Amino acid sequence: MKVFKTILLCMLALCIANPVFAIQKKQTAKVLKAEGPVQIKLVAEKNWIDAKPGTELGENDIVRTRKNSTVIIGLNGNGKIAEIELKENSQLMFLELVKDNERKTQNTLLDLAAGEAVIKTHDLAGIDSKFEIKTPTSAVAVQEGSASFSIKVERLD
Repeated sequence: MKVFKTILLCMLALCIANPVFAIQKKQTAKVLKAEGPVQIKLVAEKNWIDAKPGTELGENDIVRTRKNSTVIIGLNGNGKIAEIELKENSQLMFLELVKDNERKTQNTLLDLAAGEAVIKTHDLAGIDSKFEIKTPTSAVAVQEGSASFSIKVERLD
């Protein structure tokens, strides 16, 4: 029992002393507005659920829209980092949502598998901050500052 306590204390001390464990945290995204049939596949869930304003999203969660539907998603909960408007017949996955408090940077990686997204980034802090969105045929990245752009995946068949 003494050995176990000693090992546990050492591990705890290493975690506290090592800033890598303390500075990076996962960000969240939040559904701000949903119109029409919009569904979410949370990584911890087996089935798709209907999107509702206030629903939180994390890494590896997927949002999809159907015909005549749109959804607006705020990154970092209320859209402080970016706002994403997903147009009809689209599917978007959140691959990476990380914030580094010590370096004051954010890294976001999204995967637009189908459809169209309109993106507005807001004041990405630090030269090492990055907002990326990839598609099956391209990638767009924003570093530092603000930007607005639209990206569309055309059907290849």
